[in-house]
Parts: sequence; C-alpha cells; structure tokens
Amino acid sequence: MRITAALSGKGGPAPQLVELEQEEPRAGEMRIRLVATGICHTDLHEHPGRHSPQPIVLGHEGAGVVEKLGEGVTGFEVGDHVILSGNSCGRCPSCLAGRPTYCDLAMPLCFGGKRLDGSTALCGTSGDAVHSHFFGQSSFASHSIVPVRTAVKMAKDLPLEKLGPLGCGVVTGAGGVIEALKVGFGDTIAVFGTGGVGLSAVMAAKLVGAKRIVAVDLDEQRLEMAREFGATDCIKGDEDDIAPKIRGVTGRGVDFSFNTTNAGSVHTLALDVLAMNGTAGFVAAPLPGKDGPWAPQMFAMLAGGRQLRGILGGDANPQTFLPQLAEYWRQGKLPFDRMLSFYPFAEIERAFADAHSGKAIKPVLLMGENA
Repeated sequence: MRITAALSGKGGPAPQLVELEQEEPRAGEMRIRLVATGICHTDLHEHPGRHSPQPIVLGHEGAGVVEKLGEGVTGFEVGDHVILSGNSCGRCPSCLAGRPTYCDLAMPLCFGGKRLDGSTALCGTSGDAVHSHFFGQSSFASHSIVPVRTAVKMAKDLPLEKLGPLGCGVVTGAGGVIEALKVGFGDTIAVFGTGGVGLSAVMAAKLVGAKRIVAVDLDEQRLEMAREFGATDCIKGDEDDIAPKIRGVTGRGVDFSFNTTNAGSVHTLALDVLAMNGTAGFVAAPLPGKDGPWAPQMFAMLAGGRQLRGILGGDANPQTFLPQLAEYWRQGKLPFDRMLSFYPFAEIERAFADAHSGKAIKPVLLMGENA
C-alpha cells in the first residue's frame, strides 16, 4: 500500500514528507495506522546519519490503531489501540528477565534499519529500497509495520494522541527513577537536565515520595515547570559552586543523581553531589570536551562506595510498565501531557526546529485527520 512518510537521508534540517510503498505485514508483524508520534532527541541525532543506514524513516514514539495482523499474531485484534516501544528478540537472557532494553540484539533491531533477515518494509514509488523498522516502528509515517513485541495494548478510553512519548522519553525518565535506581520514600535525588526525560524523572521522584528533589538546568522556564512537577529545589546550571549547593540541601549529598545530559562536566558533577553509597544514573554518554575524553573519578567512587549506573529505556519492561504509567496519568500522578506540544505531520520541519532550539520540550506529530 502507498503511505506518507518523513524520510531522512535527503539532506535538509528535518525529514521530508514523501510517498512510499509499504508491504503487507509478515508473520509476527502488524500494520499500525499512526495517530501521533513524539519526536525524541535520538531522532534528531539520527536524522543526519549517525548509527542507522539511510535513507530511512525514523520515529520511535508512535501511538496508533491496529489495522492488520500478520500470520500467527495473537493477543491483538484489528481496532486495538497501541503505543509502540523499542524492538527486542524475546529470547536472550535480558528479554527473558523482563529487561528487553538490554536485548542482545538491540542495536541491529533498533538501529539496523531492517529486519534481521536484511529486508525492509518500505521502498520508494520507483522501487528503490528505503530503510524501516527503526526501533521496530519507523513511526514518522501514516502507517507502520511493527513486530508484535513492539506494540503495547492500551485502554481505548485513553487519549491516544498523547500516549506516544510514554514509549521512550517518559519511560526513560520515570523508569530510570522507579525501576532502575529504585528511588524510595524519603530518598533524595538531583536531576540534571529538565527536558522530557528529566521532567519525567522529577514527576516519578515525587510519585514515589522522595523527600528532596533537586532540578538543575540552564532554562528558567523549564526549572519552573520542574518545580510545578515536584522539584523541591531548583538550581541554574550556570551558577557557581553547584556541587556544594546540592550537597548542602541535605547536609551530606543526595542518595541518587539522574543525568540526562551528554556534558562531561555534568557527569562529573552528578558524581560529586552523591552522599556515601550514592548512585549516579545516566541516560546519555558524555561527549569528549575541550579537555579530552571524560573519565570518572575512580578513587572518589571507591572511597565513598558510590556507583555509576547506565540506564536504557528506564530499565523497564514496556509490556507491563507502560500501562502502569498510563494509569498513573489517569490518576493525575504523572501529568506528562503538560510538556507536550502538538504539530500537524506536515509541519515536521517546524517541530524539529522547535525540538533543536528547546522551544518545545516534547513535540508530538499528529497524523492525518488527527492534526
């Protein structure tokens, strides 16, 4: 069938809308009619070509309606509402332990731009191959062919147009706090960066009853939103002596830090602010700075019993954790929709620009009649 998709690999600051041919779902796959899809910083980084082959249809925070089932698909029916998350094999030790974000085949399944057999679901109208299956979905499109493991069924009374960011940005922040770090009642945490992931972490820390939640960012408006979401203390990222200020919040440092940035200096800071036996969680690797590659202060970690913890996808199992997050939203405990900005699919270039500039915390593209 012919679909509309946003294609990366043609140059320019954002994917360009084109018509593509999409094949029918194969065994174990479904065709999803997209209602909306969020834009994540991973999409921004991949658009110019970083890990995935091009040309490719990106997008990995999709939400939509099941339109067709491939052979052997069970547990879903045509008309079901779903949100889409990352792809995984379902057979490796990580998948079997309920941690599919650490799947042994995560890189080829999410960034390979094709199925494991080398095929893609898309081609141009003249027959030239186009890479698909980005994170198992390639949701910058009117329709997606997805492996069944990528889809999570949601209640039909939930607002589907708002749910896509649960699949990556929100689950990374909220899951990082709840599932990975296991922040508990009365604990203290510092969150570095208050974009979509950081604000989700702030909301989750409040939800579990953290006693002090310190938010750090350069943007005053985002810090104000962090305060509204539950931050007890807000600090501008360009202030002097940030580490002593954060340690002074408790008198001994925080139990946890959660770093959403790729700045080496912030990674150092996230370790400096920890109390004894504290854990520094991070979701983005530090980029080399002017002083060369970043390296953790190993003696300080050893002497303080501190840990540095990498976190992908919030350590969460999407099949169980995403419905839990949706229920928290329904109860008013996770108001992530307040950080969403909506754009018609045709205005993807404006949405990309607003994501790059920081004008929009979490842009969401609305497809077709939903725009």
